[in-house]
This record gives sequence, structure tokens and C-alpha cells, in this order.
Amino acid sequence: MTEIADYVEHLPSGCALGRELGGEAALPVAAQLLREVEYTMRNVAWQQGGSSGTPPKRLELPKPADEARAEAAEMDAKYLAHQKRAARRS
Repeated sequence: MTEIADYVEHLPSGCALGRELGGEAALPVAAQLLREVEYTMRNVAWQQGGSSGTPPKRLELPKPADEARAEAAEMDAKYLAHQKRAARRS
């Protein structure tokens, strides 16, 4: 059992298991670094612009795959309901 735990612990970021879990594990290292660079650039621009308005926020991390599938199913159901309503009006 400890062999499996060791294997999972050393899986690379962005692997299939990481994408299923969501969060930091879902992004490869390069994407994590780009996310931080992008946030830093927006933060610097905000500070140089006088720090007025709301400060920039970090980009959201990917959701776990099961949550993403549930949201997609909900949106599909809403779309189908809208199509049915539109068909009745025509």
C-alpha cells in the first residue's frame, strides 16, 4: 500500500489524477508559473495606476472534474429547457 502512496505522491502536476482532483494538482508546473506571472503583472499595473479600484485577483484554479461535469450537465439541462420553451413560442 505504501508503494501506491509513494507513486501517487510523485505523479507530475497536470496528470490525469491531478485533473480529476482539481486545484493546484490540475495544472502543470508551467501553467502554475504562468498564472503567477500573469497575476504579478496585473498587480504591478494596478499599483502603477494609482491603486484605485479593486485590486486584481488571482485566476481561479480548476475545479475538480466531478464538479465540472455536474455544472456542465446543469447547463445542458437549462439549454434544453430553453430550447423547448422557444419551440413552443414559435
